[in-house]
Amino acid sequence: MNLNELTPRDLEIVEGIFTGIEGALIIDKEGIVRVFTDYYMRESGLKKEEVLGKRVDEVFPHTRMLEVLNTGKPIIADLWELNGKYQIVSRVPILSDGRIIGALGISIFRYKDEARVLPGGLTKCFPN
Repeated sequence: MNLNELTPRDLEIVEGIFTGIEGALIIDKEGIVRVFTDYYMRESGLKKEEVLGKRVDEVFPHTRMLEVLNTGKPIIADLWELNGKYQIVSRVPILSDGRIIGALGISIFRYKDEARVLPGGLTKCFPN
């Protein structure tokens, strides 16, 4: 199974699942954006038709999603700057039958300030 084989209805269902966790972005093995949730649409100021079907690095030039796609290694609790706001995101490969078929990026905290409530001062590592 490849993500580019999913029907628009399948992708709509997947997007619905991730909408509850605010931001999610899914790319296929070619780096094409297949899911772009409403949260990221609002935060980026981009319309879905400006993002879906395009390579992720064309839309977000400083993305690390392709790194996850190419290495198969997740990037957990990393800073991502979107329109001047820092969000804490995780990016993980999507596997099927032992093959990388895409990558998922999700917001852990919408803004790094939300992480300040965690024990241990998580944001000491993050820029102000």
